Amino acid sequence: MSLETLLVAALDPLVTQKAWFNVAPPGAALPRLVVQQVGGIEDQYIDGTLASKERPRIQVAAWATTYNAAKNLSQAAAVALCAAAGLQASPQGAAVADYEDDTKLHGFRQDFLIAADR
Repeated sequence: MSLETLLVAALDPLVTQKAWFNVAPPGAALPRLVVQQVGGIEDQYIDGTLASKERPRIQVAAWATTYNAAKNLSQAAAVALCAAAGLQASPQGAAVADYEDDTKLHGFRQDFLIAADR
């Protein structure tokens, strides 16, 4: 299974299939999760081949109409990723609160280093 498939399998149940990659479409229902690769580690062997596991840094942003709803969704996403089959997720620091003045949405962003088969 691809990394994207594993992420969707872990996160979609939390938001009734409202997890999006990179950006949510205009008018996307709330609450929602937005997943983005923001770096990671690329392991390469001395012979130049890549390791059988990829280790991207994945940022998960939880968005909702209230602070508490966004925080609770962010925490649920962290639990789901860390328990997901096929992924080895490790939080890279605590979640960071966010607020969008133009949309009046509350958010929390958290990064995870994830190991998964290529």
